Amino acid sequence: MSTAIHESALMVCYKESLQNLAKFTGEGTKQISQFINNIERIGKMIEAKDEVLYCMCTAKLNGEAQRWYEDNTSLTEWNVLKEALFERFEPTESLSKIFEQLKERKQQSYEIMS
Repeated sequence: MSTAIHESALMVCYKESLQNLAKFTGEGTKQISQFINNIERIGKMIEAKDEVLYCMCTAKLNGEAQRWYEDNTSLTEWNVLKEALFERFEPTESLSKIFEQLKERKQQSYEIMS
């Protein structure tokens, strides 16, 4: 297969994969880790540089995630954006685990009730 045909086929796969990637809204059960993994996996097809990954990611933000991004104009590099997205949208603990911790909570001697 010639290089031109190979590169053309890669671009078709890349465009279709990116087109089929669901937008990330930051709401519901859609996980930021899966979204970021998909961006990086699609980017690998064309050996995308960080600037391209950044553009791919921001183009696929919607809803709450897009509003958050627009409010954080200092996020101009891929690695910084990626870390900030994880920090903002990665669930820290499941609600059931937090509820269990709350049920086990006991008042400490230095805490007063008001």
